[in-house]
Amino acid sequence: FFIIGQSAFGQTCYVTVNPEDTLICPGEAVEITAIANLIPSGQSFNFNGGVLPLGWSAVGGNTFSIPCAPSLTGDPYYWASTASVGTYPGITTAAFDVSCGGAIVFDMLYAVQSSNIPCEGPDLADEGVELQYSITGSDPWTSIVYYSPGGYELPTNPNTTTQVATTAGTPYTTWNTFTVPIPIGAMTTNTAFRWTQEQNSGTCCDNWG
Repeated sequence: FFIIGQSAFGQTCYVTVNPEDTLICPGEAVEITAIANLIPSGQSFNFNGGVLPLGWSAVGGNTFSIPCAPSLTGDPYYWASTASVGTYPGITTAAFDVSCGGAIVFDMLYAVQSSNIPCEGPDLADEGVELQYSITGSDPWTSIVYYSPGGYELPTNPNTTTQVATTAGTPYTTWNTFTVPIPIGAMTTNTAFRWTQEQNSGTCCDNWG
């Protein structure tokens, strides 16, 4: 077997690899694949109880149920249903120790443009959701990825009002699981993440969860 050590950010990880084939001839190639799916204790969450997890916060109109399309598991989910002037709908995690890196894994859905309230979707280029991180627990927040209502990713919100979504829907108007690597700058012992929608058309529209 192999013992592989790797040091990163002052921490050492050891991986034990047990080969399926123990007979390797000189000159043969050896492929080693490592897959880690270890979720640290206290860093996996859902909204099945109809409330925010401990230490999380949300702004705007927030629903924890099944107001629109059923989730991938059929359980309740967070839904950003309304907004008021100066209030950006969004949800923020507690601060976590992610100094070893990893990924943020979450399910997300945009409502379809021109559907009935509270399931009316974002359509303008600046009405999407941006995933951000903070190492202070508040401002400044740094963008990780912006999910355009057009159904594609951008580095940040383009802050333009071009219509990019239609009533036919986009890749984001069905539930999907997203896996986002944690950026190096976010790898600290006190990092919070948030999903924020910095523009929308008011309390009627541009819903997501």
